[in-house]
Amino acid sequence: MRSLLSWPNSTTGVGDPIAHGTTTDGRRSLPPPCSPTLRPCVASAAVWRSSRSSRLGARDEEELDVLLEMAPPLNAIHGYSSPQLQATLERSAYLAEKLSRPRDSMSCLVGLCAVRFVQGHVTDAYELATRALDLAEAEPKTAGQAHMVMAGSLTSLGRLEEAIDHFERSASSPEARSH
Repeated sequence: MRSLLSWPNSTTGVGDPIAHGTTTDGRRSLPPPCSPTLRPCVASAAVWRSSRSSRLGARDEEELDVLLEMAPPLNAIHGYSSPQLQATLERSAYLAEKLSRPRDSMSCLVGLCAVRFVQGHVTDAYELATRALDLAEAEPKTAGQAHMVMAGSLTSLGRLEEAIDHFERSASSPEARSH
């Protein structure tokens, strides 16, 4: 399930297969094609990536910030089932956890939950929703999202009574009341 983001080469538009990663069965995976709409964003990210940071953690902080900005356009262009979006959110979740940024970590887990759910991997979505709910205790203002993805996963797993409880918690969350 773990893959790394591949930055396409600005000349060929082809990603670096070493940076991209491998498939679950150990074979080297090919990078997905880069959308013409995303090329300026990817080019900017490549320029950013080539710059060196004096502080050790600053690179990861900057990378996470760029990836968090890339996720919404990737979703809009390719949809929730996109492998590119999945790779971006997986890397973002990893960095957010590594950098102890629980709000970003929870946001990435909620996004990954939606990706896996739309891809038909409901059990994976449930596991991600469980992790998001664990983080929601530290970020109660955003707990509604975690309860909503948990409710959706539980509904698809046929656990309706539990799902209703999470739907109610989502509806009564601070973020739901502010809308």
